[in-house]
Amino acid sequence: MKKFTIKEKIAILMAEDILDIRESISEKDYKLISDILMGERYKPYAELSKHDIDEEFDKRYDDIKDNAEALALAHVLNGEPIDLLKH
Repeated sequence: MKKFTIKEKIAILMAEDILDIRESISEKDYKLISDILMGERYKPYAELSKHDIDEEFDKRYDDIKDNAEALALAHVLNGEPIDLLKH
């Protein structure tokens, strides 16, 4: 079985993050976006090691894999469809 590329993993993680940010803002909760913008507890994916990305992906994938909206957004962020049967 093939594994997701780092680019695909980041797209999937970012998609969930974007939806979480959108939900927080719609609830007038600005703590998440404020923390991200200030770099508190959050580091850009581009600055994470492959190992860190793999760990974050593995930790969160069970929650993400059934989220159709996040997966659809991940395809857009990736620039091409992601074969979700690879994992």
